[in-house]
Amino acid sequence: MVNLDSIINRNNLLREHIAQFQHVVRSIQHNASNFDATPEDLRLLDLSLDEITEKTLSGTLFLRCVTQSFPANNKVLLEEVSANVKGFLEELSFRLEKEGERDNLENQQKFLNIVCLHVLHGHLGLRVDKKQLKTILDIAKNSIVAVPLTGSCLWFPDQFLALYLPRGDRAVDAKMLENVASARFQYVRQRSQQLTKDVQIWNTKIVFWLSRLSCNVSSQEELTDQCCLILQGLRYVAKLSGCIRLVLNLHLAIQPVISKGTVMAAFQTFEHIKTIQTAIEKQLTAYPQAWMHLQQQLRRSVFEMVQSSAKRLSGEKKPRKTVSAALALAERLLKGPCTASRVSTTRIALAIACNAFRDEELSLLAHRLQKMELLSVGIRYRLANLSDCEVFYWHKSLINTYLPEARERRIESSRLGSTLMAVVDCQKALESVKHLANPSDLVKEHQEFIRRALDRHILEPLCASVETELRIQSHAHLHPTPRNPFKEPPCLDTLGDLPLGCNQYLSVPHRVEHYLGQTFYNLAALASHDWRKYGQMRLLAGLVFNLKPLPDRLPSQTLEQG
Repeated sequence: MVNLDSIINRNNLLREHIAQFQHVVRSIQHNASNFDATPEDLRLLDLSLDEITEKTLSGTLFLRCVTQSFPANNKVLLEEVSANVKGFLEELSFRLEKEGERDNLENQQKFLNIVCLHVLHGHLGLRVDKKQLKTILDIAKNSIVAVPLTGSCLWFPDQFLALYLPRGDRAVDAKMLENVASARFQYVRQRSQQLTKDVQIWNTKIVFWLSRLSCNVSSQEELTDQCCLILQGLRYVAKLSGCIRLVLNLHLAIQPVISKGTVMAAFQTFEHIKTIQTAIEKQLTAYPQAWMHLQQQLRRSVFEMVQSSAKRLSGEKKPRKTVSAALALAERLLKGPCTASRVSTTRIALAIACNAFRDEELSLLAHRLQKMELLSVGIRYRLANLSDCEVFYWHKSLINTYLPEARERRIESSRLGSTLMAVVDCQKALESVKHLANPSDLVKEHQEFIRRALDRHILEPLCASVETELRIQSHAHLHPTPRNPFKEPPCLDTLGDLPLGCNQYLSVPHRVEHYLGQTFYNLAALASHDWRKYGQMRLLAGLVFNLKPLPDRLPSQTLEQG
């Protein structure tokens, strides 16, 4: 609901169109017969549009949900919600103390869920827990300044609390709100300056991770290590994805000016995300049995902990029937496959029986249940969600800054292709749009934009530089002006196929061959006495750049050919 509210509040055009449509409906009620309708039908349609505007397009879906008439004086529910919020905040605060966890997308989304639960608790009890509110605002100030939602939408915790808490304008201190907003602006500035340095650190981490992941598996211990490495890769993707989504969207919302260094670091982050995604998918295909082994290992360890707690409970003088029943239910669930519903029910049962475990057992139990929950959802599904670079579509104009710099730095096509894989994620999202009769038109428009950017910043300069290099080498016997020894000639060995979408690629060598063949043919046709020189340049293209331009095949008996 928070996602929908955020999207609707940002989409002014949708509300304008609905208002225009409603105005048309009201204006034609007097001449309904001219439009094959009755006045009663138009009045009903007008009422429906009023209801849609009030309930949906007002951007208050979440507020309507939490302000419903709930049963009064339900102390058990209030205590349960308050205890869960407190526990979630303690767990999140502990996580955020670790390095890099503030950028973790999963932690950001969990913080959003906790704040929504806190708001619900405030409306249920008609009062605000000041201690929990202070903890939430401290996290918003020092760790999670905003949460990226769908597309370019952002969720600001301070604004959300001020709007949705009961008497939020009084419950939240105005000075604290200013501090959170100031911390958000400071975060954007510092993160933009440090992003280039962070990318270099990530380079080292990912190379080391890939080297460990590529080792051959020959034992059960190594199989377990492979599973742990893949889970570590998922954490890397969550941190990188959360960081890039937050930085780009905050720049769009707060500080529109973005430096060239930040743009290059952002696109290198896209490259890292897609590199890790490709490596994990390859490993999942190579060792599918690893996850069954890990699931069985986790279920067995949790089952043993539940059994030992049940034995301790059976030795007590005063039996606790509720706790015993919860442990028995957990035992039955852990004997079956690790599905999402079984894991969720197991968590609920163990939450009821939490008093039967020791403190050290609870932390270990929570860690293993979290892994089981991850496996029940599915590694591929979770990986696809975390590595989704759909945010690229809302910042695609930055590609006009990235590509010229990538050409100057001579970035090879494998890295450039990993970056452009974000285009494929955008295409998947564009294919699901509902406001167009034919979504493929939007997909083609997006692909054409990327193609034009590649032509302008990569292919056209590359073709011109290759032609210039061939001309210089073909006229080397004339002893031209000495060249700069530090300026490297164009290199085509590192450029191959670049992705433009699903099963669509752009071949750089073929484009250069087409350009050279067309250019040589046109020039040889206009100046037939130079046909030999263009033939030599065609041969040089094959020797120097491994290109094979099409022969000109000019008609015979021309000058110097008869």
